[in-house]
Amino acid sequence: MTVDLSQPGTFSSQFRQTCQVSHGEAFFLSIGQDDEKRARPALKDLQDLKGRISIHDLDGEMIQSLEMDPEDRGGGDDGRSLQLAFFYPFENGNYQVTIDVDHGVAALAGTQQTIQAKYLLCGAELFPAKATQFFAWISGVTGMTLCVFIVNRLTSDLPREAA
Repeated sequence: MTVDLSQPGTFSSQFRQTCQVSHGEAFFLSIGQDDEKRARPALKDLQDLKGRISIHDLDGEMIQSLEMDPEDRGGGDDGRSLQLAFFYPFENGNYQVTIDVDHGVAALAGTQQTIQAKYLLCGAELFPAKATQFFAWISGVTGMTLCVFIVNRLTSDLPREAA
């Protein structure tokens, strides 16, 4: 969602949870740069950002309440984003996310700001697929080897024509 974290305010958007097996998830702030001449705010300038991110189900029941904690921040995988809050996955489905900014960061005024959630995967989530791929490869090699022997055996039993 597009936000303005330069001043206090509230922003809401739909949130679709599609994966429960990741080791974690995080909300990341990406700061776009429309004007190349304008300096992008340094990550240290964002330490004053205070607020919370709430996730509710469609009935309004609180699922997660996350503080935007300056101590919990780390760079995103694209090198241009900042982790705002970390949380553990919950049941798949449709939710509502609300971002309440108590104290904004003036350095962000006039910049394009986008918040998105990202799954934090370590690779263990792919283990079942890799194991299945390995067993499929072994089965394929075994099947092709048996096929060569069976075809050879069948063709050796055929009667030969007299010359």
